[in-house]
Amino acid sequence: MPPFLSHDDDSVKEGLLETSSFDTLPRYPQVYQDFPDTNFHPTEPESHTRLRRAYRRAIWTIWALAFTCLCTLLLLLFLYIQLSQRGLHCRSLDLFPSLAEDPKVVQFEKKKLPVKLSHNPFVGDPSPELDNAWHGLFDRVNIRVSAKDLQYAEVDSLKLADGSGDYIGLLGMHHELHCLKKIRHWIYKDFYYPNLTVGSEAYVENKVHVDHCIENIRVSTMCRADTSLNTFAWMDVSKGWVTAAEDTGYHSCANMDNLMGWVKERSLDLLEPNLLLQPGEN
Repeated sequence: MPPFLSHDDDSVKEGLLETSSFDTLPRYPQVYQDFPDTNFHPTEPESHTRLRRAYRRAIWTIWALAFTCLCTLLLLLFLYIQLSQRGLHCRSLDLFPSLAEDPKVVQFEKKKLPVKLSHNPFVGDPSPELDNAWHGLFDRVNIRVSAKDLQYAEVDSLKLADGSGDYIGLLGMHHELHCLKKIRHWIYKDFYYPNLTVGSEAYVENKVHVDHCIENIRVSTMCRADTSLNTFAWMDVSKGWVTAAEDTGYHSCANMDNLMGWVKERSLDLLEPNLLLQPGEN
């Protein structure tokens, strides 16, 4: 206390207390308010701050990875759908609506296809028995199809005259069998066309027909692309040993009984009078 003040001057004492060093210090706001980062707390241990920042980085990393995975999955799904539709679209054209209504009509089974050259009704020189066997393959094979079938297969045909709005059609299998029969007749043309003269109009027409059939079978065979495994074996012939391809494996084959049963139910006689609308008729 200064010497010029009295010990009994209470008012002076109170003044000194009011102007003590505690009240003369400048008043500052809290330090953390000077920092824009509201997550920063000076009283918080530095290790906790690092943990909080690491946690935020981990969360963002997880979200980024999740988003990337989701985008990748969506892209793969899109590609799968596109490729599946591209492959199935061509295949599904074979199963037009009327044919696909009953799942039992087109059923595939595992079969071997032995090629027999003897005791086979379809192989050999011309004979009544052989011709009857081949004719049986084409008995009542023209069928009734709907406008919806044609639209689905993206084709057109001749309209029936019965007012049903249906059309006449034919399974591709029977067209190919017809072509095989035509080629066979051409091989044995001396028997089936005994009066055919080389170079005549009939000769040229038949030759063009055979060329058409050969090409039809070629493109059909390559379209379906039978991928069953064939093998090789040695064959002893008059000139010695030669390699020969063998088809001894299994194939995926349609059940002919089921399919032909469906065909017979929808069959039409193309030679029936007034079966089809004539040109110019609605």
